[in-house]
Amino acid sequence: QTCAFRSRIMKWISNQDLLEMPVFSSLASLISDDTVKLGVYTRILEAVRTENKMFTAVSTVQLLLNIAKYVGSSINALSPADQERQISELIISSIRCTNLQRCEKQLQYLTE
Repeated sequence: QTCAFRSRIMKWISNQDLLEMPVFSSLASLISDDTVKLGVYTRILEAVRTENKMFTAVSTVQLLLNIAKYVGSSINALSPADQERQISELIISSIRCTNLQRCEKQLQYLTE
């Protein structure tokens, strides 16, 4: 079941901009098992890397950064070096796919 769910996620990201769906964060919060959530989030970051699309909407950028934060928090002292490298590459590629200028402007406006 998990593999089928992951493949559906990959197809959704490829065909419909899943991250830009307003209900995606609600759907993602329904996943209660941490290992399944980590697998789905990792697949999402892999799909973002392969799609090479630039995300500019503030809510989408925030969601993508939250996903990257969750995946990054899965690394601990017992994680193999190869897994650390792979996750780091996924996080870096997802950050490169975001346009943070709008977020920076919004934060600057809110702090002034």
